[in-house]
Amino acid sequence: MPSPAPTEKPATKEIVLSVTINETPEVVFKAWTEPKLLSKWWGPKGYSAPQIHIDPKPGGKIDIIMRSPEGLDYPMIGMFKTVDAPRLLTFSSIGEDEKNVPHLEAFTTVTFIEENGKTKIALEDSALALTPHGEKMIAGMMEGWSQSFDRLTALFNH
Repeated sequence: MPSPAPTEKPATKEIVLSVTINETPEVVFKAWTEPKLLSKWWGPKGYSAPQIHIDPKPGGKIDIIMRSPEGLDYPMIGMFKTVDAPRLLTFSSIGEDEKNVPHLEAFTTVTFIEENGKTKIALEDSALALTPHGEKMIAGMMEGWSQSFDRLTALFNH
């Protein structure tokens, strides 16, 4: 009898990232919870967020479409777990492709720390690839969040 094939372990990734913004935690927290502000910085360089529907409360839904420079849409759906303004946000999310196929599942923690009138944002994100395309998506997580943080910083650090 042949031995069973080894089971492949799904790809996972955990990142930790921080940035300091020249604004108070109250103002920076709003950039994460108000769609008009969120649309100005969400996504890597060259991407836009043409659709953002969020309900920033525990159990509230997240529905964001991120559009690539090539015009492909990448929906993200999720749910807020913790909303403790202006200190903490946690949420779970599913990253999809343009056909709404789920490719990765993530859990994100964002902490807002006041430091001399500025805000240090500490982000922890852990993701699990659900498909081979999801593996490519999580491989670019650090770069994607870093570029999003660059855009967020530019919004406030003029």
